[in-house]
Amino acid sequence: EFVRNIGKGTNPVFLSEYGVGYQLELYDLYYELVKTAHTDHPSIEYYNVQIQKLEKWIEKYSLQKVYPTARDFLMASINAGANQRRESIDPVRANPNLCGYSLTSFSVGNEGVYFRNGGFIPGVVDAIRESFAPLKWSIFMDKTELYEKDTLEIELVLCNEDLLDAGKYTAFASVT
Repeated sequence: EFVRNIGKGTNPVFLSEYGVGYQLELYDLYYELVKTAHTDHPSIEYYNVQIQKLEKWIEKYSLQKVYPTARDFLMASINAGANQRRESIDPVRANPNLCGYSLTSFSVGNEGVYFRNGGFIPGVVDAIRESFAPLKWSIFMDKTELYEKDTLEIELVLCNEDLLDAGKYTAFASVT
């Protein structure tokens, strides 16, 4: 609601430094530093400690039953981040009071589209491409879980970058 209403009742607003961060791929960072950095580089020990903490945490909560390795857990978190990126852009696109938006950290890091050692973070580029399509629906629901006999309110906002001329159009929606 906050992002959808920024600028309401004021002049158009430019939104900067807004985005979703991801879990760092600790193993790749650690092994890359071990290969390329001086042996006393402070981040080597830092990432090693983080990996040990992660592995203990996974063991403590028996997550190896779901994620065979800690790296699998990290990748699931990173994949979830791609979906969160998609969901975080919809309110931006649906806000007519925004005159611009700076996509947070498009490059490398735990907010960008590339792993530090190269290669795209799975799903993120597709999420961004889909989110910024010139014509798309942004969908908002009042609940994230629904039980039998619950009601659900759905709002569809058409995000149009001048692909459709002003006018009335008919749209059909189906909820399954």
